[in-house]
Amino acid sequence: MIRNRVAGKFVGSAVSTAAVAVGLVSLSSAPAIANGHAEFSPSGPLAFGSQFVATPSATQTETITNLADGDGNFLAFAAGSVTVTGADAADFAISSDSCSGATLLAHGTCAVAVTFTPSATGARNASLHFVFTGGGNVDPASPQDVALSGTGTSPAVQLPVNGCVTAPKALPVRGTSRLMKRGCVTNAGTAVTVRATGSLRGDIRLYRIFKRANGSTYIRTYGSRAKIRVTWSAPSVAGFALYEKSKTYRT
Repeated sequence: MIRNRVAGKFVGSAVSTAAVAVGLVSLSSAPAIANGHAEFSPSGPLAFGSQFVATPSATQTETITNLADGDGNFLAFAAGSVTVTGADAADFAISSDSCSGATLLAHGTCAVAVTFTPSATGARNASLHFVFTGGGNVDPASPQDVALSGTGTSPAVQLPVNGCVTAPKALPVRGTSRLMKRGCVTNAGTAVTVRATGSLRGDIRLYRIFKRANGSTYIRTYGSRAKIRVTWSAPSVAGFALYEKSKTYRT
């Protein structure tokens, strides 16, 4: 009660009393969170879905927030305290980690990013393992694990269409042979390219790869005995493996 001296009497201020009462209710309905309180987001597993064998996935991130109030209620992660464990741990890699070695004060955050590179086909599983301490009792208790899952798949075979790769059975000592038809592509729609390697003997030209007016690709040899390796290839694309075929010729 606040006193006002009016005609020798004390009177209460209804407005002031109400304001104090509201403040008390507000504090009692939302108490401060005691001790370190770790919130993991997302709260469920990191699921990478299907991924081609030996091909890295996009990154997924787990974020940890200390929901406690007051910096005395901290979360502390020692250096190296975030690891990948489990049967297929080698297939999951931590690509960045701001948690290990960090101390999260009230409402502080850190994050760990993970990629998935399956080493074999089928289901692959591991865990992202967190060890931490804190001021007072830590909620939830340490350690904590976040499930990691993914499935390794094999890409489809990529092959030239319509017999457009025309690898000759042999190359002449001197002469011209066709290596590839015009506009050669694979069943994935990617263009096939051709290259050759061979040991030079002094200044002697062993071969030349060129295109004729009809668009086909040829190799010309120049009369020297040589070992020439010809390679046809097309890059890997979504759903298809790399195409590569090589053949060694002796002229």
